[in-house]
Amino acid sequence: MIKGDSWEIISSKIKESAKYISDLRKSDEELFFYYDESNNIRKYILKSTGFNNDNVNFSLAGVFSTEEKDISKEELYDLLGFTNNANFKEFKFKHFIKKNSHTFFEMIDTDKFTNLFKFIKDKNLYIHVSILNVFYYGIVDIVDEIIHDTITPMKLNKVYVGELKEFVYSKMFLEYNRFSEMFYDFHYPNIKEADSIQFLENIKEYFETVSIGVSKRELNKEWLGCIKKKMDCMKSSTDKLVLLAHNQDDILIENFSELYSHKIFVYDKSIHLFDEETVIEEHWCQTGMSKSTIKDRYNFESSEKNIMLQISDVIAGIFAKLFDYMACKSIYNLKSTVTEMDKNSRQYKNLKLLMELINRTELFESYLLNFTVPTSLHKKFIELYNCFY
Repeated sequence: MIKGDSWEIISSKIKESAKYISDLRKSDEELFFYYDESNNIRKYILKSTGFNNDNVNFSLAGVFSTEEKDISKEELYDLLGFTNNANFKEFKFKHFIKKNSHTFFEMIDTDKFTNLFKFIKDKNLYIHVSILNVFYYGIVDIVDEIIHDTITPMKLNKVYVGELKEFVYSKMFLEYNRFSEMFYDFHYPNIKEADSIQFLENIKEYFETVSIGVSKRELNKEWLGCIKKKMDCMKSSTDKLVLLAHNQDDILIENFSELYSHKIFVYDKSIHLFDEETVIEEHWCQTGMSKSTIKDRYNFESSEKNIMLQISDVIAGIFAKLFDYMACKSIYNLKSTVTEMDKNSRQYKNLKLLMELINRTELFESYLLNFTVPTSLHKKFIELYNCFY
């Protein structure tokens, strides 16, 4: 349980950190955020049979405005064609997608998406997005742990470290089941001191034998050098694993609380309204955040009662499906698919409308488009966006 005053300190530190690394221009303004989630596995843990879920891209997203909006539910329901069913209580992402669609681009080929995208723009709403790739998020501490004090200072920069994390992620993901078994054997991310050198030895052995393309061989050589240095330091001194110890056994992600709370801390003059999420509500109650002054900034509400939360459900679903789709495609495939689309087709126009909404947020405050994903996946998103801008 964290004391009430401490939450304000935590909030201030996170906001200052965000300001340090990003060009924040709107963090002191009063904005009105609405959130829903998609691909919510709630917890990412290890079992004897492997991970409890496949690698997914968790999406916490929605809409926001610069002033409190009184959006007519009746107007939007009528526009979307939901008014003929008296028992229809709320719309969700699944009500928008094209039947029997197999790809993301096919999925958004409906009039409902067209009308919703235009409605968001016409009502002067903006979208906000946070995407978190669960396996990537679960293993990047390995890289941070190993390169600390073992990498040359000139290479300790965001670009190089990002490239290294992407490389390690991509090679581990190739053997997803193998690493789930290995992590389970060592109760990752809570490596016991007596097992720490063997844990690193297993990782080293894998990267010594895995197939590496010519362009990445030098990077792999440097990575193996860092692992060896770390092991040598641990053998000859009191150096220990810090980030990979004193955690809970077998739990890579206990919950998504940090993602939920991040904008509350950074945009501390704003109001944040979430769709009901019991796991997060209970966690914030247990940690004391719900009893602190931070509680004045946020609330949870049933999406049935709030049209903005229903819109947010659709936005969260769109980005979860988009990133899951991009993860399986090459940049060339994505770009060629868009290039070959009929520019007068509804499919293309809807994709363009979505990119226009992204562009509006980018111009307003790019920090509100947040992606904790492998570099290669982020590059795919940028290339797709660049097809229109």
